[in-house]
Amino acid sequence: MKFFVLQSGAGSSHETAFAPLEPQFKEGLTCPACGRALTDKEWIPPLRAEVFARGEALGDVAFGPGLDVLISERFLDAWREKKLSGLHGLKEVEIRKVHPETAAPHSRYHLAMAGYGMTQIDPKRSQVTREGDPDCLQCMGGAEVVLVEGMTIDEPTWSGEDVFVPWGFGGCLVATERVLVLRDEFGLTNVTLVPTEEFVWKRP
Repeated sequence: MKFFVLQSGAGSSHETAFAPLEPQFKEGLTCPACGRALTDKEWIPPLRAEVFARGEALGDVAFGPGLDVLISERFLDAWREKKLSGLHGLKEVEIRKVHPETAAPHSRYHLAMAGYGMTQIDPKRSQVTREGDPDCLQCMGGAEVVLVEGMTIDEPTWSGEDVFVPWGFGGCLVATERVLVLRDEFGLTNVTLVPTEEFVWKRP
């Protein structure tokens, strides 16, 4: 299986972002081994947001704070038709504002969240630089990631999800090649997939 980092199409005709409006939260995921917070607090209903078209029109995926994304109705329909897995929540979001107003809005967006599962990155084949020494072997807590220059998924640990957050670097969403096929078959927009081995990230 080939794996990709799911990103917004920066500079593309359908680059899209969103921001929650007056959000309410509950506690997010924690590491089962050490109890550290793994994700930002989870956004809970009522779900209201504004979306921003950075290009010519709104895309099928809108990226927001943290790892949450909004997916369009046609993305959700395609996802369910092909029986892909890994996204949960899938609650409809009330879109209060669209920027600019001339951007044609999708009829509906849904909040989509991804979990950790069991999948880990391979530390020996991944170029991940950390500051400090980890004190938890599950989440690598205590050692902050400062640079990623490519990473490899440890495929024997992959638990079958098509979108997931990998253990070892929780700062991105990883997708399978089935998501690539889905994007191309249905013409889904703002779905940039970078091979994990080519993924580069630096701490701001």
